[in-house]
Amino acid sequence: MNDRPSRVLKKAPCPASGTSIGWLCLGALLALSSGCSSGASSAPKAPEGRAGSAASSEEGAPASGGEVFLWSLPLTVSDAAGEVASRGGSAEEVGRQLRLGFRLQGDDPAKATAELRRRFPHLSFDETDPSLIEIAPLAGPLQPVQHERREATFVIDYDEPSVQALLAAVPEGPKSPEALEGFVSSTLEKTHGRGFDIASRVATLKKGDCTEHAVLLTALLRASGHSARVVVGVVVLLAPRGAAAAGHAWVEVAQDGAWRVLDSALLGAEEDRVVLLYLPTVVLEEEGPSYGKDLIVHAAARTPQDLRLDVVLAGETAAGETAAGEGAAETAAPH
Repeated sequence: MNDRPSRVLKKAPCPASGTSIGWLCLGALLALSSGCSSGASSAPKAPEGRAGSAASSEEGAPASGGEVFLWSLPLTVSDAAGEVASRGGSAEEVGRQLRLGFRLQGDDPAKATAELRRRFPHLSFDETDPSLIEIAPLAGPLQPVQHERREATFVIDYDEPSVQALLAAVPEGPKSPEALEGFVSSTLEKTHGRGFDIASRVATLKKGDCTEHAVLLTALLRASGHSARVVVGVVVLLAPRGAAAAGHAWVEVAQDGAWRVLDSALLGAEEDRVVLLYLPTVVLEEEGPSYGKDLIVHAAARTPQDLRLDVVLAGETAAGETAAGEGAAETAAPH
């Protein structure tokens, strides 16, 4: 057994808004449809036009709910977008009706949006201020699997005894991605006491937020023969009674030649009529001992700020349904 210590990244305030840096969020089901109270700030109310914000307080307090550990980013929702959210539907159906504007803090928006531009071919930059970005519609093609991710690493150390023991505890039957997603969701205690633990540490403590969910699920997937990776970014949550946005971490697993989302931290959201729209800003490629430094370097520059949600305009085309190649990342970069 290798004695590899856990590398824990502490929560840090975002320099601009005081909210948590995006990928350091705490993940769990945002109970927008239940409205139950946990003593924290009140859950988002129904949007009231562009002047109203559907996010929680600017101090980054977690929104209320039965099991809510998710700090919000500022999000403004138009009346028309609020109507779309209230009707519900699949993430693809809802995303094709919406446009999302936001601001980036870094001095190189083209580099900071590389992952987003891969996912959303219709991403565009403001002609006078490249830090102002819009995605319209908020939908894109599935991403093709170009490189398999099955190896054990410093972060995804599924070869460690604690992870192997937890894998053995998975109920009998095929260890499908969906089965492992459900197992992690029901096994981990949802808490904000952790930062970004490696898989063996998560398997030992059996608790954590969205980052621990993503790391452990990726480890169990790879240990079961699946190709999987950790993704960090922002999730927009839309429900009949309101909307919110937060930094988040989730998993992508290779299925039928494309990367598909798994999210054990927010599993069950659809049952509460919550639509989840994912904005991936970083795929965790560096899984060695320096993974924390890599995340810190990119977090502030790549986390969208001042998010604004509205409906698409007439004439704006929907994204294609076929998988896009890696070259799509270069099509919308400002000069």
